[in-house]
Amino acid sequence: GIEIHDDFVAGMSGSAAASSESEPHHAEAPSYEVEEVKSLREAHVFNDFEKQVFSCFSSQPVTIFKKFKVTEQLKSIHSTKFDADFRGSWSKMFELDSTYFSKPFKKLDIGDVQLDCCIKVKQTATTVHEIFGELLRDDKDYQVINADVRDNEGLKGLVSGDCVAFEISESLSLVSQKMFQIERLLELHEQAMPGELRMKAVGVIFNGSRQEFEYVKARIKPDRWDGRCKPKILSLPFLLVHAERINVYLGIRSMQDKLEQIEDNVNQKFEAVNQKFEVVNENLQTLQAQVSLLVACSWTYSLASRYRRGLEWLDGVVRDAEAARRIQELA
Repeated sequence: GIEIHDDFVAGMSGSAAASSESEPHHAEAPSYEVEEVKSLREAHVFNDFEKQVFSCFSSQPVTIFKKFKVTEQLKSIHSTKFDADFRGSWSKMFELDSTYFSKPFKKLDIGDVQLDCCIKVKQTATTVHEIFGELLRDDKDYQVINADVRDNEGLKGLVSGDCVAFEISESLSLVSQKMFQIERLLELHEQAMPGELRMKAVGVIFNGSRQEFEYVKARIKPDRWDGRCKPKILSLPFLLVHAERINVYLGIRSMQDKLEQIEDNVNQKFEAVNQKFEVVNENLQTLQAQVSLLVACSWTYSLASRYRRGLEWLDGVVRDAEAARRIQELA
């Protein structure tokens, strides 16, 4: 059920290609790779935590953007956009110590940029909550950090062709780095994948304890941004999602414990049933004894009745014999 485009798909439309002929600095045709899946759960992922995350998603068909190729043009845009002013203002948004704040900015080199979860929906109407399924089952599992766009259509509803992009991380210490990767995608996708991404919502999915998640999300302050250009992530609903990693061995142990508990409950019920059967058996034995007694009494009564009838017959014979003797004497 999975169709994978192994070769890079040219990202230029006809009009963009015509434009590139007249503008030499657009001569490099950006490239990217996509994967078509009938179910989001069937996506090819290799990291164990990512597999856990994707297993929680819905089963709807989507197009997954796997990666895009970095060109010299993208490198130039990257270095120009994310200058010292941007980097300084970005760091101010995080009230985190070094434990939870890693340096987010890395040099963009020629090559491929991997995308954890960048998808285009195919259904005519859906929502972010429907796409992410069990991951967003509880309001405590996520938070929209930019409250001013909380009611944005990206959360309320998506139509076929709309896109959402999320990074996935096993460590909350990478929160600033992962958020920046989303910002970089939003800045570069029009050049890397022209016309492909109609982005409606973005975010980061994190492993970690509930306590850590609450600590980190409370210390992300988008309103402290004071740079010249507002980050693109603040113009879309940006979700921080908590998805604590499941320990497979603990999961198996927990399942075994539940099975043992079920077995104990079944055994207890069988014991109760056996006790009831023992009571029923005792009652049957008592009833059998009573029936036997009744049968014996009935047989005894029948025998006595026959004996009485025999005596009555003998009395009659004696009386008849006595009467015959008297008649004979008189004669």
